[in-house]
Amino acid sequence: MNFLYIESTDLSPNKLKMHFDVTGVIDTVSSKDIIGILNHASNIQEIVEFITEFLLKEDTDGIISPEYAGLFYSWKHMDRVINEGAIPTKIFSSVYTQVNANIDFFNEFQRKFPIDAGSEFCNPFHWYLDSDGESDLSLFGKGNDLKVDIYTEQEKYILFCKSNTLVEDVQEDRLAVVQSLDEIINSSFKQHKIAVLRQSKMKYLKIIIVSNGILKQNSEGINISGRYFEKLIIEDSKIQTALVSPNWERYHKIVL
Repeated sequence: MNFLYIESTDLSPNKLKMHFDVTGVIDTVSSKDIIGILNHASNIQEIVEFITEFLLKEDTDGIISPEYAGLFYSWKHMDRVINEGAIPTKIFSSVYTQVNANIDFFNEFQRKFPIDAGSEFCNPFHWYLDSDGESDLSLFGKGNDLKVDIYTEQEKYILFCKSNTLVEDVQEDRLAVVQSLDEIINSSFKQHKIAVLRQSKMKYLKIIIVSNGILKQNSEGINISGRYFEKLIIEDSKIQTALVSPNWERYHKIVL
């Protein structure tokens, strides 16, 4: 069993601490490095591979670095290869590699993340992020409480949210209907988001699919009933929220 020692002092990026390859010595890693690695990792396997390659080895073949987070960033963007030659080399990672990477990360992050779209989005670290799907950005609540597909255009946002409470109204053998509706709505938003957002006067158009029980717990707003859904519209200065409870029985008949 190997232990990785984490240092929790001197976390300022302006303080230089060099890591040299010393045979027989496993170096410590700072909390700042751990945070940087977690920010930029795509999956847990990537972190394990980096730690095994660079942090748990007694000989790191000439790595000279003031920060492991910067080394991780370089390693990841070089297809996980730092030195593919047979001759050992000295590799230096600048102290500001990770600082600059973090700035780029959060600049891109804040352009898509709806930080002021309600209390559920005030903590970005509550969410897993996925930018490889059909939407501009997908968020998955770490408490498995909410999934959000985000479509954005010219600083306006459509937030298509699915609460885990919606399954309260759906029989287990009809869960495919939920998936079908999800795909239809996402496909429509992807194709027509510009037209939808141009007509919206709000910065955020938030659509939350919920159970009928959750819908009835909210008394404020405008109630709209239709053949295939019940909806409650709530507005404030920049957010229009629609709580939508589908009639799953009728949707099931359409799908069939």
